[in-house]
Amino acid sequence: MAIKILSVDDEQDLEVLLTHYFRRKIRKGEFEFTFAHNGLEALKLMVEQPDFDIVLSDINMPEMDGLTYASMTPAKEIGGDFYDFFRIDKDKIGFVMADVSGKGIPAALFMAVSNTLLRSVAMATESTNKCMDEVNRLLCKACVNSMFVTMFYGILNHKSGDIDFTNAGHNPAYILHEDGTVEKVSQHPNFVAGGLERFA
Repeated sequence: MAIKILSVDDEQDLEVLLTHYFRRKIRKGEFEFTFAHNGLEALKLMVEQPDFDIVLSDINMPEMDGLTYASMTPAKEIGGDFYDFFRIDKDKIGFVMADVSGKGIPAALFMAVSNTLLRSVAMATESTNKCMDEVNRLLCKACVNSMFVTMFYGILNHKSGDIDFTNAGHNPAYILHEDGTVEKVSQHPNFVAGGLERFA
């Protein structure tokens, strides 16, 4: 059985170098190389093909560098619930609350993948709906022990006060008004992320 190797480097020449240097082992079926040119691309490949034996990663790369990509590893030690917020541009802030199904290290790993995918895809999409569609598609490719994640992802425009949000099977959202009253936010029912492709 071939050893599956993922090489992550933005230098195109490395692909030629590795395939030439290990050409005999590749021909014999001992090594099988897959190449990514930044951390985000590598992350998507690992979700779609989670059985790599070895990952070789450069540090300085566009979109997501090697250190950010490698920083997912310690996340295996934490739980499956998470919340996060991040700046999208000078006017918009993205925020997410989520809960991964399952327990222990598998849930923690799926949480790390879910959060990193969301942040990465969010920077390249304008709406929460399009972002969640893509995150759902990528998570469905992972098929990790039938795991899924409920997510509430929103984008706050702090200049206008508008919020665009998508709820993927998470708890309903409420507005707490200044006078102390609570209002449930109306929303369309949505399915969990990572459950079924094309169902978000």
